[in-house]
Amino acid sequence: MEDRVLIHGGAEIDYLRFENYDDYSTVIPITADGKILMINEYAYPINLELLQFPEGGKGSNETIEQAALRELEEEVGLRAEELIPIGHNLHHHRRSTAKNVVFIAKGLIQTSTNLDLEETGISAVLLEEKDVWKLIAAGKIIQKNTLAAWSMYQAHKKQTKP
Repeated sequence: MEDRVLIHGGAEIDYLRFENYDDYSTVIPITADGKILMINEYAYPINLELLQFPEGGKGSNETIEQAALRELEEEVGLRAEELIPIGHNLHHHRRSTAKNVVFIAKGLIQTSTNLDLEETGISAVLLEEKDVWKLIAAGKIIQKNTLAAWSMYQAHKKQTKP
């Protein structure tokens, strides 16, 4: 969509925005022993395997929490007993109002190995926190939602430390 908008200073410009862009969720699954679960997934058109957290858009008839739980189950066949919202970031701040809502998932239970057909080729990877840091520093984790979620997770941990 293109809107005609009045910007700071009084000028009018044409401004491109996305229509009907729903909120999005990113889920940081944490195992009972404190390992971080990430997924390795092929991404087209960049033709790369990306290490990232489970994520996806919200359907029209579901809450963002339901979407997060659905994505976790579709992508890695896990259900979470506890889903903790830790904040949100703007998905495309200059093109839509959509938010990327970040959750921590705990109490992980294997529910299925029959994953959604669109999710084929995804493999789960368990990492120690120090290994996630090393992969970020080495430029091996480059997906923006994952990087933003990791930053939010680290801030959440600092704020909730006893």
